[in-house]
Amino acid sequence: PGDTTFHILLPPAPPEVKRPIQAWSTCAPGADGGRLLICEDDPDIARLLRFMVERQGIPADIAMTGEEAWAALEQGCYSAMTLDLGLPDMTGLDLIKRIRADDRFQALPVVVISATAEQGRRALNGDAVGIVDWMEKPINEDRLAQHLSMLLRH
Repeated sequence: PGDTTFHILLPPAPPEVKRPIQAWSTCAPGADGGRLLICEDDPDIARLLRFMVERQGIPADIAMTGEEAWAALEQGCYSAMTLDLGLPDMTGLDLIKRIRADDRFQALPVVVISATAEQGRRALNGDAVGIVDWMEKPINEDRLAQHLSMLLRH
């Protein structure tokens, strides 16, 4: 009896279709009472995060850059956001500062999820108003779910 070799050719995965960002007036809250904005430049991690939170009944939108996140905040209705510090167009720290400088978003809870979360925390040196948690990658799903559930219920 010899070994058998199989070759399987799979078609490439279709490109992910971005969901339209919903306006404030048409925003449908999730089971926990709000929407989440995920700002993450790695598409696989962004999809994983959305999968994790949507399993908890929390609808989420993805922004791949700081500018996309800013545009989403201006037209969306988000109760919280997750933020990677390493974005292609600006640092996550710069985006946090921009968010906090705008009266509309000063109270928006932010959960930093980044491979460099600890360095980011030290760089802000106490200026991180509204940062609910600093989470290192790989992501602890239970911890993330606990924080987001608490945030979006209140």
